[in-house]
Amino acid sequence: MPLQLLLRGFPDGAIRVGAGLSILTKEGMVTYFVGGDDYFSHAESDEASRRFILATLMHVGHVRACDLEREPLCIPHRTLMNWLVRLRREGPASFFQGARRGGGRVMTVEKVLECEGFFAQGFSLSEVAKAAGIGDPRRARYW
Repeated sequence: MPLQLLLRGFPDGAIRVGAGLSILTKEGMVTYFVGGDDYFSHAESDEASRRFILATLMHVGHVRACDLEREPLCIPHRTLMNWLVRLRREGPASFFQGARRGGGRVMTVEKVLECEGFFAQGFSLSEVAKAAGIGDPRRARYW
């Protein structure tokens, strides 16, 4: 079976990135071409799809990270590697999940009253934190 080569034809207005990838932004859509074939597309405002697509193109070998670091994209190398690791470890869905958030950091009135009760009984600070189910304030990180 003969090996078919990719033709290097790029659409008019497309920006060439690397040896075989071109990116065309037109009418609010971004389209990624590998050779002359339309490979992916997304809305200009869709950052999650952009990250996923660029990570996928790196993963399958259509573009190298060093190509995306240069003009016109200028994406930092560490950022690209983070996207690639995320794709490999967590899969495509990880790019489209909501932001991960920690739990609330505000003490409610009920929790303060509960802690005051423990202090009144003579508990130490770390014992109160453990009994109330909150983190030890002496070990808290302040940024």
